[in-house]
Amino acid sequence: MIIITSAAYVDSELQSEFGRLPPAFLPVGNRRLFLRQLSVLHTHFPAESIYLSLPESYAIAHRDARALEAQAIQVLRVPDGLTLADSLLFSINTVGTYDEGLRILLGDTLILDLPAAWDCLCVAESADDYDWHVDQGSGAGARVWCGYFAFQSVSRLAKCLVAARGSFEKAVSAYDEACYLQRIHSEKWSDFGHVNTFYRSRAQITTQRSFNDLMIGDRRVRKTGRPAEKIKAEAQWFDALPSRLRVYVPQLLSHGQVDSDGYGYELEYMCMAPLNELYVHGRNSTAFWSRVFKHLADWLSACQAAVPLTGSERQLVEEDSRGMLGEKTRERMHAYAASSGLSLSAPTRLNGRPLPSLSDMLQRCVEAAARVPLVPGVMHGDLCFSNILFDTRSDCIKVIDPRGLNFRGEPRLLGDLRYDLAKIAHSVIGLYDYIVADAFDVDDGTGLDFNLRIHADEDAAAIQKLFAGLPLLNGMTARHVAPVTVMLFLSMLPLHQDNPRRQRAMLANALRLFEQMEH
Repeated sequence: MIIITSAAYVDSELQSEFGRLPPAFLPVGNRRLFLRQLSVLHTHFPAESIYLSLPESYAIAHRDARALEAQAIQVLRVPDGLTLADSLLFSINTVGTYDEGLRILLGDTLILDLPAAWDCLCVAESADDYDWHVDQGSGAGARVWCGYFAFQSVSRLAKCLVAARGSFEKAVSAYDEACYLQRIHSEKWSDFGHVNTFYRSRAQITTQRSFNDLMIGDRRVRKTGRPAEKIKAEAQWFDALPSRLRVYVPQLLSHGQVDSDGYGYELEYMCMAPLNELYVHGRNSTAFWSRVFKHLADWLSACQAAVPLTGSERQLVEEDSRGMLGEKTRERMHAYAASSGLSLSAPTRLNGRPLPSLSDMLQRCVEAAARVPLVPGVMHGDLCFSNILFDTRSDCIKVIDPRGLNFRGEPRLLGDLRYDLAKIAHSVIGLYDYIVADAFDVDDGTGLDFNLRIHADEDAAAIQKLFAGLPLLNGMTARHVAPVTVMLFLSMLPLHQDNPRRQRAMLANALRLFEQMEH
């Protein structure tokens, strides 16, 4: 059997980043760490049962409980405040199986090259000055126990844990004296238990999209991709930013052509978490989010004041805004209707409640958006949570992955800031990142009668309420840009054609937001 030991909460530094989480629940590349751990364990030990120990006080979110159940993982509830040794002993006694072997993976650890042997432990070289058990000196670094142990005899281990009186290291050393534990060197160890090692390890696991690649190393991140025009527009946006806005972005280090049809640019690598991971996977307080929203309001204000616009530039912003909200959304909706066979003129239903047709909804949104004043300024163009990083130590945000293009694919620095505010709202109010994280249930139909439930955490409602009441842009709140937020979900439908279930949830969510807008 296997136990992932995650029955204590992360240290204070990591709590300041992500809230009070057990280590296996830390977000890594927009997934819980335990999902990555389980993937490795199932691959190496497909026939062995897996247990996950958690603090008794930790409330498991619906989507996490469902993920654990889907993989047949048994959760062991452990009283808060126990040492690792006592927590492990409690878990062993809870399972009550003493006549087989036990593999242990520490909850803050990911090891890709797990050994199959029994009576062994993994070691790795480390120059970090953390309270890790040093096995023996080795050159400039130290050989430390890196978080994986395999014991042939559970009963002997249990006796060692009892005798060790709360010291895991003493228990392992006692077992080692009785039954030699082979040291097996790991070349693929990642530690997520300390804030510095967390971001270093996280950099090795990058989330990538179909049209681009990310390479992180030497304190820089290099983004390359095709079509070249899109990546080039991003680089040019960074390059053209007014000086007062540059404190809100990573430093642009270089950019240029890649091969014959690609483009790339380099930014300094920021050891920060994106807001989507904090919103979906973190347990941060409303006070924490109040700080985040203040920084976003400051960013939008700076964008509005950064460049004085001429009359012709303002007219261009107006044309781009009309095209982005009206023409582009209609074009994408017709493309989606053609591929899905759905009618744009037939009435819709959401969770049993009648709603207008998609065409009627879009028209009402376009008309409602036109009644809200344009706010020209330096526009990011894709200001969703995944493109906003937050540094808790310096108390600042950094924005990445700008659009840099208008709806016709022409390079643009200036635009309508209502669109950027709506992009933020589509993450907070629209729960976009919960849908991307698969935290929803949607009917498996193909018509216009939808049933949708998004499994947002309990604290999301308080964060939404906080956000909804804040005038983030020229006195505007999320309600002022609600029509644009609805249109964002309608226009993104063709972009999710690789995942029909998610695509249907996005459309149903547009109906949900429209219903909120109308009431």
